[in-house]
Amino acid sequence: MKTNLIFLFISVSLFFSCQTQEEHAALDTPTSGSLTVFADDGLTSMLENQAYTFMKIYPNAKINFIYTEETNAIKSLYENNCKTIAISRNLCEQEERLFKQSNITINKSFICKSAIVLIASKEVADSVISTSSLKQLLSGDTSQSNYKYCIFENKQSSSAVFLRDTLVKGTIGKNCFAAENFNDLIQRIQKNRNALGIIDYSHISDSDDSISKFIKTNFKIIAVSKNNEKLAYYPDQSNIQTGDYPFTRSIFLIRRGQDFSLAAGFITYVAGPSGQVILLKTGFAPWRQPERVISVNLDY
Repeated sequence: MKTNLIFLFISVSLFFSCQTQEEHAALDTPTSGSLTVFADDGLTSMLENQAYTFMKIYPNAKINFIYTEETNAIKSLYENNCKTIAISRNLCEQEERLFKQSNITINKSFICKSAIVLIASKEVADSVISTSSLKQLLSGDTSQSNYKYCIFENKQSSSAVFLRDTLVKGTIGKNCFAAENFNDLIQRIQKNRNALGIIDYSHISDSDDSISKFIKTNFKIIAVSKNNEKLAYYPDQSNIQTGDYPFTRSIFLIRRGQDFSLAAGFITYVAGPSGQVILLKTGFAPWRQPERVISVNLDY
């Protein structure tokens, strides 16, 4: 009798143990489970808008973000410290090769275009800068500019990396500084009319957002001309979509593996019609333009 009781106890324990494991595995589906995304700090508002809506639709899903510099995000994906990253560029050839050599499958999804924005004090006379002038300024040569300093949002700013690699193509000058955070940058620009602030487009993309309204009211947004051309372009949805604004960036969600998981579900949502409409309404340039069907009644 005692032996039968022990056997029954072990059998029940194994049953509930297996059931718990199966339930745990089932939690990670395209619409349920927990997902941590390592992301570029400049993508905060964009990603959290998407995650908020996704979790409202699928209440069993929980999406968290860890904001870091893009190189650390890619490193974390490679080392399997996370399953998904969001960065403001595609992987370079060397990074692609590293994943391939390690037999790590990755899936990349281009979701939209964004940009880098230049802001200055309202007291500054100029509202236009050329790419060549900005290159000189970022390289440390202030002799031909009304600005003396460039201030980036933070020490992890991907904007600095982008401008260094695409425009300067060398070392950024000692006249370029990193603020502690976005609020610190705003205060520095307000106090110094010789400083040029470099921020992410997400801060001004949504015209209904309070931060966007504050920036547009209290600062000058600087238009940029390419190589001293006469035409200069402001960073808006249209100019970003066409590429007329010089400092546009492509936003990618990249996940590790091919499993049918919450990572796959979230990325599919963001890249799909619903997610793209959210991006369009908040001022970004989505990779797919939602169709607009216009019915014209010719009977009159």
